Parts: sequence; C-alpha cells; structure tokens
Amino acid sequence: MPNELNEKLAKWAGFTYDHALLGYRRGDGVWHGCYLPDFCNDLNACFKWLVPKLVQVQVTYTQGLDVQAIVYCDPSQTPSFAEVHGYLPPALALCQATEKVIDA
Repeated sequence: MPNELNEKLAKWAGFTYDHALLGYRRGDGVWHGCYLPDFCNDLNACFKWLVPKLVQVQVTYTQGLDVQAIVYCDPSQTPSFAEVHGYLPPALALCQATEKVIDA
C-alpha cells in the first residue's frame, strides 16, 4: 500500500517517468533521478513536494502519540478537506490525508 500511495502522490506532485532516461522528472521537467521521494516515510519530502500544492496543513500529536493530519486542497481546484487519525508515523498520516483530498 505505501508503495502505491507513494507513486500516486508523486504523480499528483508532478513527477513523471522518463523511459529514455530510466528515471523520473519533476513537474518542471528537471531530471530528478532513478527513485521517487519516499513520501510515506519522509516528512521533509512531503513538505518539499506535496505541501506547496495544499492550502493548509496541520499535523499534530495528541495523548498516546495519536497523530492527526488535516489538509486543505488548493482552492483553484475543487476545494477539499481531509482528516486522518491514528497511531501512524506523521509522514504516512499526512500522505493518507493528502490521498483523500486527491480522491475527493
């Protein structure tokens, strides 16, 4: 699941696979490399590539290390809101909330 989610998020962030170069290009066409960012495990990658496409992001820890991620999508698209609760790594919670916005 995280691998499929990672690919879905990369596509949404503008990454495309270049068969001639056997690697990925970013949304601006610049060569990125042979591997996609690991969004589901790397909060830094989420904030670098996903968060700029979102209007508001909130990731909070509550009692018992419960993670809550809330995201709002770009209003130039259909405005969307998603929320995820659970005992998840923060990056995965943010990715799952972003996926809900993409699917909305």
